[in-house]
Amino acid sequence: MSRHSKSLPKLFSSEFAKLHGIPGQGLDEGQVRMGLKAILVIAGAGKKLSAKTMAWLRDELSDIGTPEAVIDAIAAFDYSNTTLEQIAAPKPLNSIPGGLARNVLFRAIRTAQVDGYSDAERASVAAAAQKFGIPAKAVKELEEHAAAWQDVDKQDSPDPAALQTMRKKRQALLSA
Repeated sequence: MSRHSKSLPKLFSSEFAKLHGIPGQGLDEGQVRMGLKAILVIAGAGKKLSAKTMAWLRDELSDIGTPEAVIDAIAAFDYSNTTLEQIAAPKPLNSIPGGLARNVLFRAIRTAQVDGYSDAERASVAAAAQKFGIPAKAVKELEEHAAAWQDVDKQDSPDPAALQTMRKKRQALLSA
């Protein structure tokens, strides 16, 4: 049982939405599932993600309060044969709230970077960003910030002040 299953998951809360620049009072389950599927489609770049990458993503999703049943469903999703347009239908991709689109893109970049960030993954991120209406400059900033988080992940005991600075920067990038 997930440590978040006894209360409303953080992922659906207004605090999570505010932290990640998503307008409104939080996310509904449909938006969450669409976003999680999009992360896999983008990071997978048409191929199967490694077991190491999937394990990292499961941990990451659990840490942000995703219910275990949703994580299992997403892990079983055939992302390598799906397009972003199919996931978002019937809405156009550029109608997804900017904070949610940037959050999806940031988490896809983080996921893709687990095993190295290939040219195919970079191209998939750039294509998704264009579909979401996210400028190339913002993508570069998200990629750089995601790489900085990869460095933090490698530290045994990251400095709390540095973590707070990283979180503030992430919030600013996701809500821009």
